[in-house]
Amino acid sequence: MSKRIGDESGESVHKKQPYEYYCVLDFEATCEEPNPEGYEHEIIEFPVVLLNASDLKVKDTIQIFVKPRDKPHLSDFCTRLTGISQQQVDAGISLTAALHKIHGFLASHGLVEGKYEDHCLKPGQYHSDTGSWQYKFAFLTDGPWDLWRFLNPECQRKHIRKAGYYDMWVNVRYLFCEYHEIHRANIASML
Repeated sequence: MSKRIGDESGESVHKKQPYEYYCVLDFEATCEEPNPEGYEHEIIEFPVVLLNASDLKVKDTIQIFVKPRDKPHLSDFCTRLTGISQQQVDAGISLTAALHKIHGFLASHGLVEGKYEDHCLKPGQYHSDTGSWQYKFAFLTDGPWDLWRFLNPECQRKHIRKAGYYDMWVNVRYLFCEYHEIHRANIASML
């Protein structure tokens, strides 16, 4: 039986989860050292780890390299920081193609049905208008940056339609801080 640290009662920490699966997501994006003011990042890696919420076991993974359109040449800093090479992004696919590929990955696990376009938001529409809260999964991220600072602005700038399920995400950093009653945390402190 799993226990919370410092919990001597032996009470299980595995409670019914609101979703059947979590799609752990951690984008890598173009960057400079330092980023100039107004710098517009482009996603260069779109990895997802599909985690079964009931037993927290990895069901599957997918890693997609994305070819940046506006900043096609990675800075030396970006390559050092991310470990992603120029050759990997040169062989990558467009962000639109990556979104479609992730949709196919989700469909292969029975998490979505139909075409990607059937799940896309119209300009000015939000997931609450689409019924996307009915999905059996949510994305799990370390803070709001992956979806708010990288995916949303890039889709808006490039006029790429985004599926409503990208608005369904769990901020693991927030939950960690709330559980441990602390104000801030980083990856090192959460591990």
